[in-house]
Amino acid sequence: MPNIQILMKMSVQPILLLLVATLVVCHLTSSPVFAQEQDAGEETQKTVIVLKEVVVEGEKRTRNLQDTTSSVAIFDDEDLQQTNAQHLRDIVTRMPNVQSTGDNSFSIRGIATFGFSTNAEQLIAMYLDGAFVRQKNVTPFSTWDMEQVEVFRGPQSTTQGRNALAGAILFRSKNPEFKTGADAQAKLGNNGLYQVSAAVTGPILESGLALRLSADRQRDEGDVKNTVTGNPSNYYNSDVLRAKLLWEPDSINGLSALLSHTYGDVAIGLDDVPLDTVRQRTVDYNRDPRWHGLTNITSAEITYALDDTWSVTSRSYYQEQDTNRYQDTDFGPIDASLLNQTLLNYDYTQEVRLNFEDYRAFSGYVGLYHANLDQDSRWSVDGSLALVLPGLGLDDVFISRSTAQLTAQDNYAAFADFDYALNDKWTINAGARYDYEEQTVSVTNTTGATSPLPPPLADRLGIGQTRATANETNFSAFLPKGGVSYHWTDDVTTSFTVQRGYRAGGSGSSFFSSTPYAFDPEFTWNYEVALRSQWLQKRVTLNANVFFTQWVDQQVDTNLGIPNDNVTVNAGESELYGFEIQANHFPESIEGLEVYSTFGYVNTEFKEFVLLGEDLSGNRFPHASDFSLNVGGNYYFLDHWFAGGNVSYRSDFYSDVQNTAENEVSGFTLVNAKVGYAGDRLGILVFGNNILNKNYLAGKIPGLGVGEIGDGVYYGIQVTASF
Repeated sequence: MPNIQILMKMSVQPILLLLVATLVVCHLTSSPVFAQEQDAGEETQKTVIVLKEVVVEGEKRTRNLQDTTSSVAIFDDEDLQQTNAQHLRDIVTRMPNVQSTGDNSFSIRGIATFGFSTNAEQLIAMYLDGAFVRQKNVTPFSTWDMEQVEVFRGPQSTTQGRNALAGAILFRSKNPEFKTGADAQAKLGNNGLYQVSAAVTGPILESGLALRLSADRQRDEGDVKNTVTGNPSNYYNSDVLRAKLLWEPDSINGLSALLSHTYGDVAIGLDDVPLDTVRQRTVDYNRDPRWHGLTNITSAEITYALDDTWSVTSRSYYQEQDTNRYQDTDFGPIDASLLNQTLLNYDYTQEVRLNFEDYRAFSGYVGLYHANLDQDSRWSVDGSLALVLPGLGLDDVFISRSTAQLTAQDNYAAFADFDYALNDKWTINAGARYDYEEQTVSVTNTTGATSPLPPPLADRLGIGQTRATANETNFSAFLPKGGVSYHWTDDVTTSFTVQRGYRAGGSGSSFFSSTPYAFDPEFTWNYEVALRSQWLQKRVTLNANVFFTQWVDQQVDTNLGIPNDNVTVNAGESELYGFEIQANHFPESIEGLEVYSTFGYVNTEFKEFVLLGEDLSGNRFPHASDFSLNVGGNYYFLDHWFAGGNVSYRSDFYSDVQNTAENEVSGFTLVNAKVGYAGDRLGILVFGNNILNKNYLAGKIPGLGVGEIGDGVYYGIQVTASF
């Protein structure tokens, strides 16, 4: 537990900034709905903007956004269409304290997807229709036919479990309807961008069954060219098919069963560009990089409402992912280093939950969870030994290294979360999760060389040897959560929540010397104050979260003396604090206008962190911009027409834990614009993203002179139709 004096000291600055910022920022937390209002005694009508209700489901309960204390950004289907979002990367720039770190990776509140260890598991839990997904790069996260995308900032370990220390991102697709309908979309833009999509839904006879089928194809050549092969380098190709069958029989009141299957075929290039050709947006790799993934997710969700208070839910998921990675790791025109990798994931998860609403002033759920996660990971590296050990005259020596790693994980958990209404003003929240995990990791390494090496060096690198290691580990964690809310009025609530975050431990073997290692779980304590408020007859919505997090037993990589020969240890302690503000305003004096803004601030600091004898205490986290801001607006006119735009800003950040000047990334500002028509059945959107064609980096790869480039200017037209 953190020292209370430290907590108070660290919290003063963000609270003062919050008080100032709440006076000047506005944010779109939900899309407007237009209604016609007629004054008494008058025949003229005027357009009135009414905020529609935004529902949050990512915490295993259905609640209004204004009743949710977690810091969450919501994009529903209308938001996704009007922002021209094809996949997750297109919307993160509009969220406070969320940023892209390149190649479909992200950071939340300054914590990157994998933290400070490449050997540990991800810190941001990602779900597609309730199924936990591991290979985010090639998971079919298309936004077509999505009901909603929810991005939770801050630990969600009590609710989501082992991989949600930094936050969680949940995609939820549309369910079948008992009314026949169809939707279609076509998009065309520069850089070879096109997208064609369709979805149909309707009942099946009189059986209580409804079906929904959807398909989406995206092609994007990107705007980075390989001058050696002549091919696009940062392309994105995606094909997604989804089928969902809903059964709600009249003969069994309260029963709902949903069966779904999603198939995805995703192939992407990489955003990696040499720093000296960022302006030209070119690379000179003699081999084109490629990630390719085939994903199949099958799920069955059954809910039975016992009455208006109690319901039982079973959720079963089975997922297979076949991922292949092919990359020129010398980042140049010669055959100095090449990586081939294959990942096969076979994941099964089962959750059973009992929900209750308004039972003697209690609302919440209790549940059980089990996951069986198997991975077969194989990769080979062929390259010049001089890249690994420069300066030793080994330029003509090439090595070949192959690795086979088999990982089996069994995760068991029991969890609960509930609210208790003491009276009309006070509500208490409490929750907990007990998590237990067993892991078995076996690694086999084989290394060869084109020329003999001195025996000590050959032995250290494992030349001519096959080395095998195996580790069996288990971990357990108790993850409590507690809080209290005070309802000042029906429209204003403040809350305080404290909860523990968690990432499981693990084991493995170092790349060259095959040194076995094991590391323990890491934990955070997160303290958070939330404000949910609506003002001026709900024309102004102002929501904010202020947080302080202490992170202990951090999993970090340490080197054994040979580049890339790393092991993971628990050797770090950090603190971070900041806030997110989201607000929106519909001025009464200007009908049809909405203005919005998000404002995020995070201060990250290593308190104890020694790496290879270097004390890094006081340094910032990599990929952690202090400030993030998004300001924009939309103007609705002539019944169905609209125009809008937004400006987003990220301050500078470092790409390494050493915070070196050569790995500092400059802040950047992006400008987007749109104009369109939103009819009852037809929609047209003309868009421009990054219209000033800002060249910016989402990060740098330390020591390689390579940066992860952001998207350049994109423009095009999108047409949607509903039948």
